[in-house]
Amino acid sequence: MPAHRLYNKDQLLDNLYNLAQQLNRRPKLKDLGIKNEIAGESTYRRYFPDKNWSEILALAGIDKEEESKVLYTTDYLIERLVWLMKEVNDEIGWAEVNAYRTLPNPQTYNRRFEGGLKEAKQLAKERIE
Repeated sequence: MPAHRLYNKDQLLDNLYNLAQQLNRRPKLKDLGIKNEIAGESTYRRYFPDKNWSEILALAGIDKEEESKVLYTTDYLIERLVWLMKEVNDEIGWAEVNAYRTLPNPQTYNRRFEGGLKEAKQLAKERIE
């Protein structure tokens, strides 16, 4: 049986709150784990066996209302692409945007920019240069 890292409930809830701040939205189960340097879903289920995901988020101080209030600014969307372009390379596409779960959903870029991801990438490249 694999060894489990020991946490305490306050630490897990603090980490979840900090992740929400980093993501600028309510964390989803798919956000948990190594990629975001946070405990995985099974850890949260083990420490809070009588709670569902919404209840765990509420314990962490993450309001259900916050999810509907998150609006990304155009500047934020472009800056996230600048970061990704520096992290991966200039030739990013939907696959790369989808792979980095800390980025807004690709459809957000399509709704915000008339030219979709292509236009957003061009604006990000201009900031890099």
